[in-house]
Amino acid sequence: ELVSCGIRGPALEELVASLNQYCNLVQLCLGGNQIGLNGCVELVNLLETPSRLKELNLDNSGIDDECIDALISPLANNKSLRKLSLSQNEDITTDGWQTFSALLKDPNSLLEALHLSETGLDDEGAAVIANALVNNSTLKILY
Repeated sequence: ELVSCGIRGPALEELVASLNQYCNLVQLCLGGNQIGLNGCVELVNLLETPSRLKELNLDNSGIDDECIDALISPLANNKSLRKLSLSQNEDITTDGWQTFSALLKDPNSLLEALHLSETGLDDEGAAVIANALVNNSTLKILY
């Protein structure tokens, strides 16, 4: 776990980029590190490479709408990820949740657990998420 290590900027980008070559990684906890858009771009590369990554923790990582925009396609296309945590990312607006809802609507999504606590999800964002879950048959845990 690399939770709250204060990793940011180029060091975080380099770390995530180097993980692309480690195909046996099954859990990545980057919570509490300010990932930012550049870090998300590196995460895109990681998520797009064939891997065994089953859990991704991005709690309290400065994830915002731009990061969601960057991450949504590789998250939707990833065939190993089962658990995603975005808790304590309060800069995601309704627009970001609208973009994110595509992952929950995707019939090919294998996501089983989603953590969204303390995200500042308002009524409108919650409605977006709820509508996206109507036909979702894989998600088993949401909090």
